[in-house]
Parts: sequence; C-alpha cells; structure tokens
Amino acid sequence: MQNTEARVVRLETKLQGDETQLQQLIDAVAALQQQQYAAAGGQSGSSGSSQCFFTDGLNLAGATGTLPSITLASPETSIPVYQIISGTAALYTGGATVYNPMPDATDPTMRQILTLNPDGTFSVTGQSCTAP
Repeated sequence: MQNTEARVVRLETKLQGDETQLQQLIDAVAALQQQQYAAAGGQSGSSGSSQCFFTDGLNLAGATGTLPSITLASPETSIPVYQIISGTAALYTGGATVYNPMPDATDPTMRQILTLNPDGTFSVTGQSCTAP
C-alpha cells in the first residue's frame, strides 16, 4: 500500500510539472495568435485589437453599382499609409495601393481612414470632415 501511495505522489508531482508546461504552451500559442492577427490586419478571426490606417490627400472616384456588383474606380498607388503606435503616427508602408469602395469620391483635402484588405491592398472606409 505504501508503494502505491508513493507512486501516486510521484505521478501527481510529474503532472503538476506537465500542467505548468502546458500552460506555458497555451500562453505561447495565444501570443503567436495575437502576432498573426496583428500581421494580418485583424483579419485572422482571433481575438485582439483591430488595426486602423490613415493617409491624406487621396483623390479617388467613388465606386458605382450596388453590392455585391460594384465597380471600383482605378486605385491610387504608391500611397504612404500610417498607423498609430504608442500615440504616434508611424509609417506602415510607403507604397500602398488604395481602392475606394464607397459610392462617394474621396476629398483630397481630407484625411482618409483605411482598412487592410486580405491581398495587402487597402480600402477607404471613411474620411475626416475637416482638413488636416
């Protein structure tokens, strides 16, 4: 009986160590999911914060038609796109392609709000009401 109790104690001790390692793995996977989510512009479906991007001065015509059959105007290319990091505007890319799926043209005197598309291009999702 004493031998069985000793074996149970050894197994419990080993399982506690395994439980700690398992929790560390779970935490590591969660951190990787957050990194993947951030790198994908919030498109992976994981929990986490969304990303918002900005640019100034786009002069894009509005899309025509109704969803799902809209026709996009030609995009602007080589656009600098910024995001806010720690309270500061930081260049995300200097060569973005940007589409405007909205029915109204963008106002080149305003700041546009962008969303990262799965293919690496951006779409206008809104614009400010005052000039920067």
